[in-house]
Amino acid sequence: MTRPEASTGTTRFVAWLLTFGGIVILSVWLYGTLQVKSVSVPKLEVSITVQPTLEAAREVVRRYFESPDDEGRIGCLHEMNRVGSLWRDFYHQRAKSLPMLGSIPTGEMVTHEGRVMAFFTLELSPGGRQPMALIWEGDRFSIDWESHVAYGTMDWIEWVESKPTEPQILRVYLSEPGIGNERSGERQVAVEHRDSLRPELAETPATVDFTIGFQGRQRVPVTAEFQFQERSGNRILILSRLIHEGWSH
Repeated sequence: MTRPEASTGTTRFVAWLLTFGGIVILSVWLYGTLQVKSVSVPKLEVSITVQPTLEAAREVVRRYFESPDDEGRIGCLHEMNRVGSLWRDFYHQRAKSLPMLGSIPTGEMVTHEGRVMAFFTLELSPGGRQPMALIWEGDRFSIDWESHVAYGTMDWIEWVESKPTEPQILRVYLSEPGIGNERSGERQVAVEHRDSLRPELAETPATVDFTIGFQGRQRVPVTAEFQFQERSGNRILILSRLIHEGWSH
């Protein structure tokens, strides 16, 4: 004969198991029903196209003149890795002074040989004006510094006075020689620099690929290689290589 206490305990235990099992089943069902499934959000790729504007070019000019150090100024230059050493040579070894910017008058945007460029004629302080061209590189403007300062491997005045026989690359203007200035037997051009007081007469040997046409043009800017050659006790100026028309690299 079963004792009442044992029967009651068994019944309570079974009831507890049934209750616990029901709670577990209900919890699993609720979890499956209420679970928030992760939603895959597609990535949005936003492409921002930077457009060349005169104001963007003007801002680079300001940053160049207002920068407190060499690195900041060189960072504004076109082909800065190549031109940086030329810049340092110009302003440190040759001790050229960097002018102060007065104002940036209204410039113009042009497309030259497939490149978008901005041109300004800067007003300097305390006086003077100087042209500057900037080249669009796809996402920013950079300063064409070599054309800005008419950079050459020697300063014009030193070059004319010393007449070195070693070839030098210069950014100059070429024009046809005036009547009475020609030397017979050789093709010649008149060579002028921004710092020159008068033009120099240079021979252009037939071996030089000279492609400049002066039709209707009095002064043509070029980048060329020159050297002086000894001849009968004198040093004669020779245009030994025409690199390209214009001063931009």
